[in-house]
Amino acid sequence: MSGNVRAAAMRFVDLVLEHEQWEQVTYLHIDDLNILLAIVVASGFEARAVRKGQMLGYFLNGNGFKTDETFTLNNYCRFKVVGHDGVDHRKATVWLSTAVYNVRKWRDEDNYSREDIINIIVGLIEDSIPLRPIRLNNKDDYLCEYTLKSGVHMRDTDDIDSCAGIHKYCGGWINRLRQSSTHDQIVCRTCYRCLARFPMEIKSYGELRRYLREHLVPKPSMVQRLWENLLAFYHHFW
Repeated sequence: MSGNVRAAAMRFVDLVLEHEQWEQVTYLHIDDLNILLAIVVASGFEARAVRKGQMLGYFLNGNGFKTDETFTLNNYCRFKVVGHDGVDHRKATVWLSTAVYNVRKWRDEDNYSREDIINIIVGLIEDSIPLRPIRLNNKDDYLCEYTLKSGVHMRDTDDIDSCAGIHKYCGGWINRLRQSSTHDQIVCRTCYRCLARFPMEIKSYGELRRYLREHLVPKPSMVQRLWENLLAFYHHFW
């Protein structure tokens, strides 16, 4: 862990401990907002800014679709994280709010020292690098992790459950289903597409990543496509 990450953790802990009631804090100086942004980026999230505001989550039904019932994602910190795409970053916001709550709890209820809290935050950062999205096919479909497990992201060593993750861009839940006596498939619940097919012996995300990387057919280059079109034109007229 680099010294820069530890320095970010120190600044974050000191900022949190400056305020007694984070639930009531509605304004932070730009320097303080940058401290929150730095700790989020150090934790592996693709974030562009931290801004004032609360974020709502939606309860899902049994099929993975949103219902009208909502809940507040960042109860302990009234600031939300904005991703590189300009959209509110749900996971990063939850991580930040939970980290703020825990820092206060560790000092006020558990009587941890400042140094102990900093060391814990550094450890959380080490565990917080997200699962790298897995490319499923040549149509730029990706499998992304769908949740945090007790504050720790999924890893390549984790087994793929029946609910395997989230379909990037589409946002639907991805299922692992049996396709045949030898192969399983990855299917999106929302767009109903089969996104990948692989041997049923594959157990972990890392094994799936390696298999698909080795078996994906490379996209044809622009020159290849032009050459194929010229050949087709030639055979059509001659």
